[in-house]
Amino acid sequence: MSPPPSIKNQIAHLNRTLLRSNRKLMSWYDLPADVLQLIAARITLHADYIRFRAVCSSWRGAVSSRPCHLPPQLPFLMLPARGDPSGGSGARNFYSLTEHRTYRLEFPTHKHCLGSSYGWLVLLGPSTALSLLNPFTGSQLRLPPATQIPHLSDTVTAADVKSRLSEFSGERAKSTSAGFWQHLIRKAKLCRQRSSSSSSSSKEQCVVVVAFPKAGLAFWQRGRKAWTHAGRYWQFVDVEFYKGKLYAITRGGILSTIEIDTSVKETVIISSPPFSYNGSSSVYLAESAEGLLLVVRKYGESIGDRILIVERGTSMSLPASGLAGCKGNCIYFTDEYDVCSEGQITGGLDFGVFCLEDGSVQRLPCYPQDAESLWPFPSWVTPNLW
Repeated sequence: MSPPPSIKNQIAHLNRTLLRSNRKLMSWYDLPADVLQLIAARITLHADYIRFRAVCSSWRGAVSSRPCHLPPQLPFLMLPARGDPSGGSGARNFYSLTEHRTYRLEFPTHKHCLGSSYGWLVLLGPSTALSLLNPFTGSQLRLPPATQIPHLSDTVTAADVKSRLSEFSGERAKSTSAGFWQHLIRKAKLCRQRSSSSSSSSKEQCVVVVAFPKAGLAFWQRGRKAWTHAGRYWQFVDVEFYKGKLYAITRGGILSTIEIDTSVKETVIISSPPFSYNGSSSVYLAESAEGLLLVVRKYGESIGDRILIVERGTSMSLPASGLAGCKGNCIYFTDEYDVCSEGQITGGLDFGVFCLEDGSVQRLPCYPQDAESLWPFPSWVTPNLW
């Protein structure tokens, strides 16, 4: 079957532009912008798009730095830099599920990741400073500090402070202040409320939400100078925007919606959890094409040809078909709890792939074979050039 006329015209145009009048091939660096745009439109991976723009200045200037055509991407697993348990080396390792290789990216020194969503990390440090970072572009945005989050430390006693700070030793003792505030913030993530208009991304609302172990949650919207407290004094463990509403769930499965556009208003929509709570279950909210999913760790049923990514940051559901490097009906998870033993913080090694079909757990190739713990803990980070 011969190519359609449109493709034939593109091929003919490419052949003409590749030849000079003296019949010698022109340099690849001199390809016209419209040809480069045709090539870039066929790229499907963020990493390949970055490589394409890195060829030379003419290629970089011919296509947008913010591609809109790329399909959903598998997240990278952010790992601590080897040999630097403090996270202060200025670089972190990012493992690609698609390419089965590790990238080393620049990372601010002595900052701790509280959560990741849509390619942005919520960072704490130095001390009580909070910020957003896109590790793939280097873009940063300063947030109001943790000390200005209302009701965050209402239930903290002097004994809590002494107990928590005594857990830190060695390299982590350098960041005891940040480590204590990290203990107070249960989860931090960037939530996006998508605009109903597909033609404009400027109406997309982005909200940074932090949840506390004992004092509800707070949110910050760009353009505002302060954090706003929301919800009752529940122990919220996850939040997610879905169809214009902010949903928040407690560890016990109580689900609420919180209106934040004008006045803050909370409505409990599920007061009786739809699962058996045993006190140790991890609970997540994840948006998918089918709706808002409630994921309870250690419980589950088939999800078909899809994958779930669950972690302390943003959990998500993606179709497995078309995503190289993953297997359908599986849950990709990371550890989210630390355990104190003899003055040392341990944890971070509980990450891998849980197969719902047979109940097996597989380790990823980047799993450290000789480590007793990982700090900072691994975190899923979805590549994003925005």
